[in-house]
Order: sequence, then C-alpha cells, then structure tokens
Amino acid sequence: MIASPGLYMEITEKYPPVQLLAAVAVSAASLIASYFLSNFIMQRLVTVISGFAYPVGGFLCMWFTFTCLFLLGCKTGITTEQCRLIPVKLSARWIIAAFVVPAAAYAGFAPSAQVTFSGSLSDILYTVFFAGIGTAVAEEGVYRGIMKTAIGRRWGTPAADILPAVVQAALFIILQKAGFRYACSAAVFFLAQGLFLSIIVDKSGSVWNAAAVRAVWNILFAGTIILIPEHNTEVMLWSAAVFSTAAALIAVHDSAAQ
Repeated sequence: MIASPGLYMEITEKYPPVQLLAAVAVSAASLIASYFLSNFIMQRLVTVISGFAYPVGGFLCMWFTFTCLFLLGCKTGITTEQCRLIPVKLSARWIIAAFVVPAAAYAGFAPSAQVTFSGSLSDILYTVFFAGIGTAVAEEGVYRGIMKTAIGRRWGTPAADILPAVVQAALFIILQKAGFRYACSAAVFFLAQGLFLSIIVDKSGSVWNAAAVRAVWNILFAGTIILIPEHNTEVMLWSAAVFSTAAALIAVHDSAAQ
C-alpha cells in the first residue's frame, strides 16, 4: 500500500475521534446538500436556457461543495492544501488510466449487459458537465479529500483508504434504495473503486487525478450517453474486478520497484 506517514500524524493527538467523525458526517451531509441544491437550481434553469443549464449545475455542485469544505476546514484545521485539493495537478499517466480502466470494464460487460446509446445534445451536456465533471470533482473532494485526510490522520492509511469508500457505498445504497443483491454488488464496487482512487491520490499527491478518473467513468457509465440497465449486478461486479486488478497491478509495480 502507498503510505504517506507524515501526512497522517500531525493532528492525531490534537483532535479527538468524535470531532473527526463529526467532520466526516458534516462533509458527507454537505455533499448531499450541494448535489440536491445545485440540481434544484439546474432544473429551474432548464426551462429558461434548456440543456445549457447543465454546465451551470455542474459548476454549482462543485462550488457549493468546495465552499462547505473550506468552511469545514476552518473549523477542523484541515486545509484544502492538506486535503490535496490545492494546487490543482493533473498527470498524463492518470489521464490515460481514466480511459483505459473504463474501456476494460466496458469490454467485459457490454456483450451481456444490453447496453444502448443516446446522443442528444441535452443528454451529452447533462452527462459531461453535471453527472460527469461536477459530481466527480465534488465527490472526490469529499471522499478522497477531507474525509480521507481526517480519517487517515487519526487511524492511519488503511482506514483512510477503506472508510471513505464505505461511506460512499452506504450513501449510494440508501439513495438508490437498492435491493439486497444489488446493494452487495454496489458495496464491492465502491470499495474496489475507492481503493484505486485512494492510491491515485497518494501517488500523485492530488485529488484532481482521482477526480479525472471518476469524471471519465461517470461520463461513460453514470450518465445518459451509454445506457446500462438499472441495478445491473453483473456490471457492478465486473467493474469492481477491473478496479481491483488495476490497484493490484500498481501494488505489484511498486513492490518490484523497491
């Protein structure tokens, strides 16, 4: 596992577990509130400027979330720099991975998942700017940003890698009202994806590379361009296997390099 010991040690004694858990809860709540508020405004703007409201909605989702994270950081002493949100850094290596990973997943589940496509301008704008970029940047700022940092500085790297993904999976399952079988597959998927994204943050030193991977994934599979049957367990499990394999390959590479 990629470790950054110094990154997680300086507030261990300064902040009690209850305060850090409160930070996790507040950051998750701010993400949900930001999503619904931006979506509410966006849907009202659709009646005025049609599909061009979706880029506005994506920007608002990011802005609301990052404003909440900044205010939360002022209270907890965890700055945006410490969460690796600033400066913005993107690496060609992870941009390539952002396309390779979903391509591998698509190659596995497309033949049996009854995938269809939609290419309307409105669908593309919604998927790229709101479901894709806006949601991905906001979520990674919370899960692999402040949440990963707060948890890691109290309980170390393994907890920092796993617990944000657990929270993400729980929120997804609750909001989707998923049945038991789909909930289990979703939990496996988010744990695998979360581990992979957490490794990206640790290796690159920036949440933005993880956000780029998530954005491409969301644009392809979580929007309305490539249409996958809802609550498809096979897609979730196959995608989890791809993310797990990618994480394992990175671990093997690092071990060989040492």
